[in-house]
Amino acid sequence: MGVMRVLHVAPEAYPLAKVGGLADVVGALPKALRPLGVEAHVLLPWHGGLEARRVGEVAFAFFGREERAPLGERVEGGVRFLLLGVEGFGRERIYGYPDDAERYLRFALAAKEVARGYDLVHAHDWTAALLALYAPTVYTIHNLAHQGLVDPAPFFHWTGLPWTLFHMEALEFYGRVNLMKGGIVFARRVTTVSPSYAEEIKTPSSAWAWTGSCGGTPGSLWAS
Repeated sequence: MGVMRVLHVAPEAYPLAKVGGLADVVGALPKALRPLGVEAHVLLPWHGGLEARRVGEVAFAFFGREERAPLGERVEGGVRFLLLGVEGFGRERIYGYPDDAERYLRFALAAKEVARGYDLVHAHDWTAALLALYAPTVYTIHNLAHQGLVDPAPFFHWTGLPWTLFHMEALEFYGRVNLMKGGIVFARRVTTVSPSYAEEIKTPSSAWAWTGSCGGTPGSLWAS
């Protein structure tokens, strides 16, 4: 059996880009997997201010037309980071813009092309959840409060996915598309950032976030 190749897809990862604990987890996982014989790389948006060596270009479809994004590479602490220079990411902040949904959907659609060279995708939070519809995916919830809600008309225009996915058994959530729900429904495994968080989001106080998303509070979650 050959080495398993895993692509972590996330909006941030230490030490390249960090807002919170998600970055620490994504930056540490490739090192933790190495002794298990897993070759893991990290794919991020090419955020403003990040320096990397350009190693290629990725062609992908968005809004019914082909777009191309430069692909960069940078090695830090023995971890290979790949950076996708899709439109909308040469900015100061990682999140917090009115077009975040469009930006991260464009990133995810380009990321699925990079993922073709890997055995498994590990997608982190709503920003990468779309990958679960295209590739064998483990999906990790880091923050249940941010689920990636998108109006359906632009979502289906941008992605080219069929409207048949817009129902409560798939992507629909109170009249909108819920990207986190898509990750949960279509991933091969759903994990959380820790065992304690897995228990926390199953409590009644967190039930509001799940109601209608997965038919109620989930009975079991894997803890990463």
